[in-house]
Amino acid sequence: KLQVVMALTFFNSYKGDADVMDMAIYTQHNLALDKIKAEMETPGNEFYVLEDLDEDVILAYTHLVQCAEFEGVKPESGDQLLEVSRLYVTRGFQGHGFGRQLLDLAEKRAHELGISGLVLCAWKYNWGGIRFYEREGFKTVKEMEYPLGHELRPCPVMYKRV
Repeated sequence: KLQVVMALTFFNSYKGDADVMDMAIYTQHNLALDKIKAEMETPGNEFYVLEDLDEDVILAYTHLVQCAEFEGVKPESGDQLLEVSRLYVTRGFQGHGFGRQLLDLAEKRAHELGISGLVLCAWKYNWGGIRFYEREGFKTVKEMEYPLGHELRPCPVMYKRV
């Protein structure tokens, strides 16, 4: 069920501006069940899901990754960052605080792990997402290009000290 939500939330986030074939290739490769299972089994990777058990629906999820650096961004102190690799809220459930709950959880995990910084990248034209992260205290520290199929997409790298 999580794999389907991952693919749908990704597709819904980018469908307005991305080539459909590029998105299909990306989801088949990066959101394949064996790849997700491998990520879940890799030390330093954590997945969290908000679910309505009564309705049997996933409301939101995040994938956190401990890393020494992210696209050249290094921690201000300590030797690790916590990357918010994915944070998606299922369509129809946005605006109910689920994204904020998952970011609060990421901060809590960072504190528990002794990590002083969160890092993430967002698509440059995901204005709602970028505003959300800025409201939550993230600052853009650089820009990277993220491959989506045959296209390189500009994405700000955002950092928050926790």
